[in-house]
Amino acid sequence: KNEPMLERHLVELAEELNFPFTEKDKNGAYGLTVEAFQLRLLPLDPGLYIETSIANVPDLEAMPEGEAFLTHIIEANYLGQGTGGGSLSISENGKEFLYAFLIDDEVSAESFRHGVETTVNFAEYWRAKIEKMATMPPSNV
Repeated sequence: KNEPMLERHLVELAEELNFPFTEKDKNGAYGLTVEAFQLRLLPLDPGLYIETSIANVPDLEAMPEGEAFLTHIIEANYLGQGTGGGSLSISENGKEFLYAFLIDDEVSAESFRHGVETTVNFAEYWRAKIEKMATMPPSNV
């Protein structure tokens, strides 16, 4: 029952901002390309789950600050404080960091836009942060 409304919001946003989107896949998820991110939008009843890949997982053992890096990710997830209410995770295959945002209520045009905007903003922030931390020289501790 949530899907026709979601599809309308998706089409309106895609047309207004000229973002390409894909119809539902076999799992019922839509795709929306915003800037450098391919968002996966999965309708819920009620709500919407938005997810995107943000960066490849660096070789943590080779990173001078690998443990501090993981601690930073965990702290960011704590109560959603560093993620805008979303969450950071690692893909099932362990190769990508993911950012996910959940709308757990009926999806209005406003909440849909907020979810997409929040996802893109935090995905950009964390992509830059992960890339920076993956290339940082060891600290003089």
